[in-house]
Amino acid sequence: MKGRSPLQVWEADPTPLREIGADELWTFTLEDDGRVRVLSTKGIRFRNRDYVAAWMTGLAGERVRVRFMPHHDRRIEVFDAATGRYLGPAELADQASPEQISAV
Repeated sequence: MKGRSPLQVWEADPTPLREIGADELWTFTLEDDGRVRVLSTKGIRFRNRDYVAAWMTGLAGERVRVRFMPHHDRRIEVFDAATGRYLGPAELADQASPEQISAV
């Protein structure tokens, strides 16, 4: 830093900053157990429970990663394992509403 304060170093850095919107920011609050899972016709198996969502229809065999909020096991967030692209939420199969079940 050669006698400069951290603020002076920060201000001299030409790296452009990108603002992150609230719709992206929430992903930083999620945990990831590091495992790759495969979507099946029953949904996703996570912590010995099945999770389902209508968007999963026709995607059996896809490799995904699960991110979740600790201590909130009713819903998980699912991401493509290869690209990291967000695919959608999934709800516990045994707590899904009749509408959610019929959508699947």
